[in-house]
Amino acid sequence: MRELLAAIGIVSAVMLMVWFGDTSNPPIPQRQSESATQAPNNNQRGSRELPLYTRAVKTAQELNEEAEDRYEKHKSDVWLVRFTGLLTLFTAGLFVATALLWGATKRLVEGGEDTAKRQLRAYVGVSVDRLSNFNSKADIGIGMTLSNHGQTPARNVQIKLAVCVGPYPLPDNFPWPTVADLRQSRSTVFPDKPLNSDATCKQFSEADTHDAIYAKNKRFYVFGIVEYDDIFNDPQWTKFCVSLQNDAEFAALALGGRQEGNLTWEHAAQHNEAS
Repeated sequence: MRELLAAIGIVSAVMLMVWFGDTSNPPIPQRQSESATQAPNNNQRGSRELPLYTRAVKTAQELNEEAEDRYEKHKSDVWLVRFTGLLTLFTAGLFVATALLWGATKRLVEGGEDTAKRQLRAYVGVSVDRLSNFNSKADIGIGMTLSNHGQTPARNVQIKLAVCVGPYPLPDNFPWPTVADLRQSRSTVFPDKPLNSDATCKQFSEADTHDAIYAKNKRFYVFGIVEYDDIFNDPQWTKFCVSLQNDAEFAALALGGRQEGNLTWEHAAQHNEAS
């Protein structure tokens, strides 16, 4: 578009130079007097070997009429050039306006399509709300609820998880861990119809288990990502990172042999984002 406007500017400058350039009218020749013309000599004669050619001499009136004709033609040519320049400028302006209108219409259509997609597509959220068998001989069980807050189904939904006992709160720019596929069959999450999903992980070491239960500067973390396709076949994702508050309820579950408990999960200040 910048190149187009530059070209239009050059054309406009040329047309202005033509318009305001040196288009002064040529002076009208002085009228010729009758004496300025010479009549042919009637006494001059030719012969068969050397024929005589004569040139007709125009009268002063004829010369003046030709000069006036040239003057009028010059004025007509000047106005024709000016009119052509104005017509060129108008056509160029019309072309620029049409191009700008086309671009604005294109952006409006694309923006409308993008807005429609954002309004209709699926938005999957994750809530980690269950924990079982922590500090026991069995694998740790983690329960999640997937909710679709959009208007259309989320297809090919899969979850990848990673767990650890890490510092609390997480330091800035804490690296995203390597997450593992739960190797579950892909599912569909419909709007306003939550879907429960469960995963398991190995027990932690005694030191990490102790820190998860008692340490005030460490917690048990669950990192995860949900990948899915929206109704427009565009891939989408939701990342989440939550920590388990090591309060009395968690201690009672971990030390009292209870299988499940009413626990408090807290979202971290980072790694919670979505497409």
